[in-house]
Amino acid sequence: MAPILHPNQPASTEPASGHVAIAELCRELGDEATRRAALARLQHMTDEVGWFELLRFVAHIARRTEPETRTLDAATRRAHGAAVAAFLMPPGAPCDAAREVALQRGLVDASPSVRSLAAELLGQRAGPDALERLRPLLDDANDRVRAAAVRALSYLEPEQVIPLLLLALARYDVVAAEAVSALAAIGEPAVPPLIRELRAGSAWARWHAARALGSIRDERAIAPLVVALNDEDGGVRWQSARALSRFGRAALDPLLRALSTTPVTPWLAEGADRVLQRVATGALYQHVKPLRRALHHLDAAVEAPVAAAQARAALRAES
Repeated sequence: MAPILHPNQPASTEPASGHVAIAELCRELGDEATRRAALARLQHMTDEVGWFELLRFVAHIARRTEPETRTLDAATRRAHGAAVAAFLMPPGAPCDAAREVALQRGLVDASPSVRSLAAELLGQRAGPDALERLRPLLDDANDRVRAAAVRALSYLEPEQVIPLLLLALARYDVVAAEAVSALAAIGEPAVPPLIRELRAGSAWARWHAARALGSIRDERAIAPLVVALNDEDGGVRWQSARALSRFGRAALDPLLRALSTTPVTPWLAEGADRVLQRVATGALYQHVKPLRRALHHLDAAVEAPVAAAQARAALRAES
């Protein structure tokens, strides 16, 4: 079966006005016997229109690979993968200028799918001007385009993109979800700014920051996450407890220290109990069992600090 073409692309394989026959090229990319030769031809293809038509082909296939519409044949999948590889070929080939023009044209195309793909490819290519070229798409009217631009940022230098990723945490949407994933992938360099967001950002920014910190699991985040168990927003408190649980036993001592040295509010008692339920299992359970009972008591503010100090001493003696 021939590769699926963009719905606006002519089915003819004859070149138009001297342009490369993209339909035929896509069929060659999907054939194992001709794929390598077709990729070699692409390295020497200096036709800007041809590269843009190839970009549209890949964008059309990308839509068809989503789970709910995954009906592509093997040849079309091979053509899609080979075309993506062609856009990601390192610089130094005769096609460079035409390929860059096609990607720039894709960034402003009317189709959200084409804009999204152009953004992701630019990010993966990680050229020196990628950030400035991607920046306008962060304000695109289409959520999926903005999400693609955020994914693209994750391929660039962390110090350049972290401030932009943090801005995307201000609300609850697919763009923020992509930003959390990107920040988690960046890892350690993202921890200090995420802690600042957890302490002083908007409610959604604090929620996303807690989630990202739980994914990174850098122990510098434990103490701020314990403080966030007292956050005024219930969602932030829940996400902070969930994040602390991902640290395992490493979260216990800072949590017990906070329970024994700071006022135990109902919010802190609820969040701490949730963390202990998930972390202090097996042999650890006996050490925190009295504390968990105290956290549920009406006089938790009085009883929990004593029980927490005892549990902390018992765990330290054991280790």
